[in-house]
Amino acid sequence: MFVLGLLGYLYKRDTKILDGIVRETFARKEKEIIDNNIALLEAGYKYAEQHIHFQFEVPATPSKVAMMTMNGNTADRIRFHRCRF
Repeated sequence: MFVLGLLGYLYKRDTKILDGIVRETFARKEKEIIDNNIALLEAGYKYAEQHIHFQFEVPATPSKVAMMTMNGNTADRIRFHRCRF
């Protein structure tokens, strides 16, 4: 989470959005775990504010085609189910 906060600063991301993502990701965990991850996120952001003197701005551009997001496990399952042995 520290690195997520650092990257959030580098890419000029709103801390409220990052906070929401962390809370959503850890929603099923205990409050202490959520609070610790939020603290790490904030620490990374503050560290970057104090030690990194540049930022990037990458504007969002809408896609003209439908896109899908998946992790490696999901991609592997799709590949496995399509294989014929």
